[in-house]
Amino acid sequence: VRSDYKQGLQLRENKFPTGLIFPELKLALPHVDPEFVLKPFIYVVRTNSKIPWRQMGDMQQMTTRNFLFLGIKEPSQ
Repeated sequence: VRSDYKQGLQLRENKFPTGLIFPELKLALPHVDPEFVLKPFIYVVRTNSKIPWRQMGDMQQMTTRNFLFLGIKEPSQ
């Protein structure tokens, strides 16, 4: 990723939150615009403690320990 990946991630999350709540799992799918990605990736993260996040769609607060970071270089693929 580019050196400004973290800033790109924060900007995107502020506009389009990625938190999802399923019956048995709370999950976030953070990703950035393609220009921040040098090589495509999927990165699974489970933190030791819950992190505040906002839900996709309604932007309501939630917490999660489960993250699936997506590095999409070519959105059409």
